[in-house]
Amino acid sequence: MNNRARILVLSMLVALVMMPLQTVATTYNILEKAIPISTHEPINNMDATREMPSARLRNLDVEIKHTPIKRLLIEPKFQNIIVIPAGNTTIITGNQTYTDTGFEVYGNLTIVDANVIFNGTSGIIAKNGSIVKIVDSKTECYQTSIYTIDAEANTTITVEGGEIVGCTEFSIGHNYADIGVKATLTIKNSKLIDTPLYAMYSDVTINYVEALAEVGGGYDAITLEGATATVENLNICGKSGHEFTTGLHLNGVVSTLTGVNVNGTYLALFMENYTSAVVRNCIFKNNLLDIEIVVGVGISIENCKFNAISVAYSVGVSIIGCQIEKAAGEYSPMYFPLYFTDTENVALINNTMIGLSPVFYGSRFYHFSTHKIEGNKVNGKNLLYLVNATNEVITEEYGAIILVGVDNVVIGKQNISDVTLAMEIVFSKHVTTENPLIKNVVYGMYIFGSDVMIKDGKIKDALAGIWAEGSNVSINNAYMKYIQEYGIFAKNATIFVNRTQIVESGIGIIINVGKLEVMNSVIYMNALGISVGKDTNTTEVHYCSIYTNMQHGIYSEAAIVINASYNWWGVNGAAPELKESGEPFDPEEVWGDFTDDTFTKPLNEPMWLPSEEGEEGPQPPPQPPPEEEGGEGPGGGLPGVPTSGVLVALALAIVVAAIIVIIRRRVPVAKIAAMAIRGRGA
Repeated sequence: MNNRARILVLSMLVALVMMPLQTVATTYNILEKAIPISTHEPINNMDATREMPSARLRNLDVEIKHTPIKRLLIEPKFQNIIVIPAGNTTIITGNQTYTDTGFEVYGNLTIVDANVIFNGTSGIIAKNGSIVKIVDSKTECYQTSIYTIDAEANTTITVEGGEIVGCTEFSIGHNYADIGVKATLTIKNSKLIDTPLYAMYSDVTINYVEALAEVGGGYDAITLEGATATVENLNICGKSGHEFTTGLHLNGVVSTLTGVNVNGTYLALFMENYTSAVVRNCIFKNNLLDIEIVVGVGISIENCKFNAISVAYSVGVSIIGCQIEKAAGEYSPMYFPLYFTDTENVALINNTMIGLSPVFYGSRFYHFSTHKIEGNKVNGKNLLYLVNATNEVITEEYGAIILVGVDNVVIGKQNISDVTLAMEIVFSKHVTTENPLIKNVVYGMYIFGSDVMIKDGKIKDALAGIWAEGSNVSINNAYMKYIQEYGIFAKNATIFVNRTQIVESGIGIIINVGKLEVMNSVIYMNALGISVGKDTNTTEVHYCSIYTNMQHGIYSEAAIVINASYNWWGVNGAAPELKESGEPFDPEEVWGDFTDDTFTKPLNEPMWLPSEEGEEGPQPPPQPPPEEEGGEGPGGGLPGVPTSGVLVALALAIVVAAIIVIIRRRVPVAKIAAMAIRGRGA
């Protein structure tokens, strides 16, 4: 037999090996379980515990804490007190050092053209009605000084052209409780170096001031509580890192901030407790979180540049004409850099968003529906915010999409990447998204209180692919890869997954409270295939390829019996292993309560394998032949090979020819088997 003949025979042998898979794939039609979207009704229980992550830090051990600095409630007492009586004026010039000696001022104290050092437990107490001025001077503290200045009610404090260095605290209004009596503080053209400023119930003016941390910090640089504040041209900088816990902390203040720059803090600007403010022409960078607002009312942020903002429990917050860009490197730990929790009447107008998109989170319809969102660009594309629309087809490609309270809306093909959340769909029904391509995002889709059908979608490189809560979601012909945490997260939801691949990810599918059905899908090479929480009502998995996951293919803590019959578990004809500990070797492991069919009716070969990179979605899996008389299980039996007489005769002839070749040429059987496997593309 010549070489050409031998090659022909070997090719025919390879064809014989491939024939079962090819014949089945072309002979039977895919099982399409149709759940008409029109029959979906959103689940009405909107009070489920919400678990969507808050704006948490990633890969960092530090926590941002917003509690005010704990301050002594006792009046500081120095060993040696220099009293300045009411009506008297003391002027200090030149170089002066006060060791364990402090000033108690009832009249006027002026420090001008001086370098004053408080060494030990010393400082200045400005008593009711006193006036303290520090002009063109440097005031330094060493050792254990309690305060540079502690000013009480009805005092007037002015620092102009000076420096206050290394003091434990510069405190205004600390030791009195009558909020109806205010002090006045003015700081201009000055520096606060390693000295936190705290002003309580005081009218504050700050102009051309630098607050610097040159050594270890861990304190709020400037805290203003109550009364009013006007801040212009303020620079706050943690020199060698995030020395300041908070750069500028406003608590119940009516304020105007213009030209404020904050760099190198854990939290640049924190506004809380009914603070009302205008923040204009400010820059925040190299901070872990730039702006946080909690219980704010009527705050407007205009023409600013920053990387991250979190707004919670607030009303009437506006962000207008700002550039919001995801930070790079170590300053980009925020999952949700533009995040709104339980807010009303938010305005996002004419902003430029780069590498991020807004995320709204809440439990009531008005948390999502009361906002004014227009004229925004996300990575150069428009941001879509659609409320209470009906019977619409979305054809334009957007940078990100937010749908609230819509009905019968179709989202056409989208290509969304490099954002926080590609699509947010809440309190909506009969929404269909067709052929979305989503990549390099934190969340692919967030679905709350809605019914949604996802067709022919791809999600890659995400923290979570699809997060569904209080919803009915049907996912057909989807492809998910490199999803760090969850391909599909579902709680209090009904989820149907069909013809979908979830590969090389964290947990493929996780459900707790609700119903899950997975058909004709591939769950491959994930940390864990399917996780079933203890409160899940129903789970069925059929005609899937579930294999080579690092832990279990299916791990259940639910008090239900899972039907996972007719799946391929990584080894032809092999049942899954019932083991509490999982490992990456096939056949795949399962744990929990399963039907007997799960173990007695595995598939003899994979329904289909993951598609290659670049393919347009998964290929249709074969449909098992109809159930023969006496057969069992959904769809009949296992996929089979047609047994017509012609095919059988041809197969026998090829086998005989192959045997002749092997005998004459002594070709190793293992080599021929390897050639056959390569020919199948397995």
